[in-house]
Amino acid sequence: MHKRIVSLLMTVLMLAAMVPTTVWGVSIVDSGTCGIDATWSLASNGTLTIIGTGDIVDYHSTDDAPWMTYRNEIKRLVISDGITGIGNWAFALCTMEDISIPDSVS
Repeated sequence: MHKRIVSLLMTVLMLAAMVPTTVWGVSIVDSGTCGIDATWSLASNGTLTIIGTGDIVDYHSTDDAPWMTYRNEIKRLVISDGITGIGNWAFALCTMEDISIPDSVS
């Protein structure tokens, strides 16, 4: 009986490992940190999402922000509640169609 349970569990885990990480055709292109307690992720649909708390750090030029490699692919910016500030040069040269900034940003 014990061997059957272990075998079934292993089968389920192997099948789960084969499930793609995409949801409805959207996957994460890249991600990283952008503040002490802030992270970013860029989805394949062009949505750049910033989550966490505190400020997005100051960058020193138009090319310093970690998502600048993708600046022409970013269509939408979503900053979550909890982010309190947007650092210098964070989105310089990005042309987005839609921007969502919460009231927590001052």
